[in-house]
Amino acid sequence: MIIFGRWWKMNRTDELDNRIEQALREIGSEHRLSAAQRSRIRAAMIATARSRAQLRAQATSRNKLFTLRLLPAGFALASLLLFVFAAYVLMGGAPRHLVAWAESESAYIVGQRHSGPFGLAWHVYITAQPNTRTPIADGDIIYAPQLVVVTFSDESVSTIRPNTEVAILNSPSGIELRSGQIDLSVHPTKLPELRVDAEAGTPPRFRVATRRADIAVRGTKFSVHSDDETDMVRTTEGLVHAVQRTPSGATYKAEISAGEEVYLRDDAVAPPVVQLHAPLARAIEPNGRIILDGAGTRESLIHLIGSAYPNGTLTAIGGVDGLMITTTVDAQGRFSVPIT
Repeated sequence: MIIFGRWWKMNRTDELDNRIEQALREIGSEHRLSAAQRSRIRAAMIATARSRAQLRAQATSRNKLFTLRLLPAGFALASLLLFVFAAYVLMGGAPRHLVAWAESESAYIVGQRHSGPFGLAWHVYITAQPNTRTPIADGDIIYAPQLVVVTFSDESVSTIRPNTEVAILNSPSGIELRSGQIDLSVHPTKLPELRVDAEAGTPPRFRVATRRADIAVRGTKFSVHSDDETDMVRTTEGLVHAVQRTPSGATYKAEISAGEEVYLRDDAVAPPVVQLHAPLARAIEPNGRIILDGAGTRESLIHLIGSAYPNGTLTAIGGVDGLMITTTVDAQGRFSVPIT
């Protein structure tokens, strides 16, 4: 390395001497110079070149010194920012916007959504304990091995069926149904202007989003089921608006009134067909307790209540002796059948 440095210095010196001699020859071709004059000019040119080289070396040295002083400060600042960001993440990021409460008789999983700057978002999964009201924020994920009831701030209620996964939406309130089934009772709006015309372009009161469709309502009761092949929308009360999206880019609209249902499939080539569904019924005890799917009762008499085609006739086969019980359905599509 020392030999290379000396060789480089000698080459630079020879190059400088050659340039000086060339300059002297050019001056000498125009003016006759004595040997003393040539010596003085050569000495002045060498001194000037060395002065410039020293100035450049001093500037380079100052820059290196400034860089060496700046680097530790930069590392310290970067470390501080990283520590602050880590603390920010551990503290949960930005404040969560609570929109609902969830409760169940069994434990279930909640993926709490947290957000930070630059669009950063992440989920922290916790196990919600049974019979405990758990706050739910915008963007949270709920996986329900058993029945979970979610009550929104506007008093809308969603019953999440077992083995269902949803994400909570906001603005407007709603649910992204990823798989499984949910039953909803959407509280009617308290603003009269939103009840006048469903097609007036006013925002929906509540919405359910699946990978195939957007379902919007302003105050009704309905169910949505979604799996790998089909979405099913069933209306119990009121009117539901569904907009289906197909893989080809087409969109189809459907209106599902009380007592009707519609199936939305990926291979749809035409608007979905709205059809009447089988009576949607629930068994209820005399004290008003609903008997859930798969559950039993010790009561000797229960009522089968639900919805069917308005002003129709419903026949129920049941009872200890298998009798057929016939009842009428009222104008609102409701019925009640006593079962022994």
